[in-house]
Amino acid sequence: ERYDGQWERGMEEGPGIFSWPSGAAYKGYWKAGKKNGVGVWWMPDDLPKTSGKDDAEGKVGQEQANARGSSMAERLQLAANEGKVIVREYEMGKLLREDWIPIDKVPLPDFKRLYSKHAKAVDKTLQGETIIKGHRSYDLMLNLQLGIRYSVSKIMNGPKEPLSDKHFDKSLCEELYFPKEGSSITPPHNGTDFKWKDYCPMVWRHLREKFECDPGDYMLSICGAKALRELSSPGKSGSVFYISHDEKYLIKSMRKSELALLSAILPNYFRHMTLCQDSLLPKLYGLHRINKPTRAQRVRFVVMSNVFETDLKMHRRYDLKGSTQGRLTTKPIKESTILKDLDLDCTFKLAAGWRDHLLNQLEIDCRLLEELQVMDYSLLLGVHYRDNDSGPPQVERPLANGQPPIAEENEEEDDEGAEEGSDGAPEGTSSSPAGSRTVSPLLSREEKLIKQISKPIKKGRTLSTVIHTRVDRSNSLRPIPGEGSSTEEISLLSGKSHVTLGLNMVATAIPNDPIKGQPRDVILFFGIIDILQEYNMRKRVEHASKSLVTEKDTMSAVNPSVYSKRFQNFMRKIFV
Repeated sequence: ERYDGQWERGMEEGPGIFSWPSGAAYKGYWKAGKKNGVGVWWMPDDLPKTSGKDDAEGKVGQEQANARGSSMAERLQLAANEGKVIVREYEMGKLLREDWIPIDKVPLPDFKRLYSKHAKAVDKTLQGETIIKGHRSYDLMLNLQLGIRYSVSKIMNGPKEPLSDKHFDKSLCEELYFPKEGSSITPPHNGTDFKWKDYCPMVWRHLREKFECDPGDYMLSICGAKALRELSSPGKSGSVFYISHDEKYLIKSMRKSELALLSAILPNYFRHMTLCQDSLLPKLYGLHRINKPTRAQRVRFVVMSNVFETDLKMHRRYDLKGSTQGRLTTKPIKESTILKDLDLDCTFKLAAGWRDHLLNQLEIDCRLLEELQVMDYSLLLGVHYRDNDSGPPQVERPLANGQPPIAEENEEEDDEGAEEGSDGAPEGTSSSPAGSRTVSPLLSREEKLIKQISKPIKKGRTLSTVIHTRVDRSNSLRPIPGEGSSTEEISLLSGKSHVTLGLNMVATAIPNDPIKGQPRDVILFFGIIDILQEYNMRKRVEHASKSLVTEKDTMSAVNPSVYSKRFQNFMRKIFV
């Protein structure tokens, strides 16, 4: 399903076009997510170029469809066979009347042109290396996808249980064998035999629901027809990263010690993420292990959200710890390079209120990490420069003939008629819905309808136009909340129902050295990562040995209390 048009606060609002997998399409107006006013239904793939039928025959087809109580898809096919389209009038989703009109009298969008423009507009460089047959990780990917599909389906088919201590106990999780030929409870598959372990599945079900993660969409992103991509490891841990084709999810391999730590802190993590909607800690969705008996290989994985899930290009990426020892990049800098603390040569001003909210949430998150004796975490920061000549990809996707741009939203219940069931409203109702256009009473009914649906649709504000609009600022260069091109507006145009701390944050980047340039409008994406390093004996030894040759305040290996305070102080200097 696809919606091409204007919307507001996560719902269709104004003119637009909705299309379904069946081929049905509707061009009209929406109000608060419901059809409102006059619009036209048609079948783009099946409609002939000219009608070849007269109105009387069309009327017979319409009466036949009404008598049969046909579904919308059947009605559209009958109308298409006669060279007709179906014009309907709605009032807040309620059908008022229906007429069948020859297609050659109604201007309709060119869908081929629409899709070709859309494909070109959103083209951007993909991260990583696609895992295809013959790739070193191909077999592992097949095992991982099958295991996740099996685990999520199984836990969702059962009742949702209130959580207790047993649900957090990883020792109670059983290992399941997946032979290649299949078994009584596992399907056959194309990979090698493997054993699969799904840790604390009921806990992750609760968390996925808390994060508003639909299980079907989750499995489609990770386990669908499209392959995962393998990313080069940006850190020293040696972990392997996979990213879903839609870049919503990252899958990270883990050391045994990291899995043990996550299992131990899972009750605290669950409680924290349940209470703190705007937590900057990574959103985790599942914890798994693959055991290859024939290779004596065990691989542990955690599934997490991608901080940079956006169509906008990240012109700069930073991994910020608040330390200085070894925190300077020496290799040539590209847009994909992960920069460090000493590479950052500017500060950022968020809109009034957002800085205080950010620092307050950082304090809450860091307090938890300090209590859990966790350190060496980072703030992953992505910067999109709104005035960059290489620019962000054109996320606006214009339609043919000046039609509205795309905003991808799910169809509401009132649009289900495209696939099943007739609206069942009485024919010939003449009342006019609020917001519909008035026409001359001298025109025939058909002429009135054609005139209403033929009016050009004006192009509204879109993500692309907003991104390139100068931000309203206060005298102190701070973005003004609620004004044009604000965090709130960009979040809504990005398809988010509400503003989330760390996503689409409008800010002003101010160079530390005024000679190097003027303040620039930016959009920031950030979140805390790498929260599975405990201040254990190895880190204590590292701290003691490095203390002999460098200052304690500059190194990363310090106790969690010192690390937390230094980390927060550094963020206060960055977000001014």
